[in-house]
Amino acid sequence: MNRFEAPFPRGNCPVFSFGPDDKSVPVVLFFPDAFGPREASFAVADEIAAQGWRVLMPDQFYDAIPYEPLTPKSLFEEGPERDRVMQMFMSVTMAKIDEDVTAMLALASEQSAPDVAFAALGYCMGGRYALSAVTASARVKFAGAF
Repeated sequence: MNRFEAPFPRGNCPVFSFGPDDKSVPVVLFFPDAFGPREASFAVADEIAAQGWRVLMPDQFYDAIPYEPLTPKSLFEEGPERDRVMQMFMSVTMAKIDEDVTAMLALASEQSAPDVAFAALGYCMGGRYALSAVTASARVKFAGAF
């Protein structure tokens, strides 16, 4: 895994890259769930990359950096941690998703040969991003939302 930052609409976005750094390799835009990039999503990205894909994963909460890591457990316990997670989750509007998808598509295009196809994969909250990506660019040949 490599981490770099890319200019996005609301600031610099950390992007995690998995797989070969080769402009001819098909790209999967991986949009994580409401807990953002973390070990569980990195493990899935590694599996996809092992199949020969290049995977790019943004941190959809880049405009809140720095922030404490989000954990699934926090959603199920009342208190300030749950409130913080819900506030971050609710701050992601459809307009922000569309802007970020446009930025991810531009980034993937810059890092790929012109004829390379893209796929978009989203888990839970990330599904909105994946479905937006497939409607935003003809280069996205497949989208999946889990």
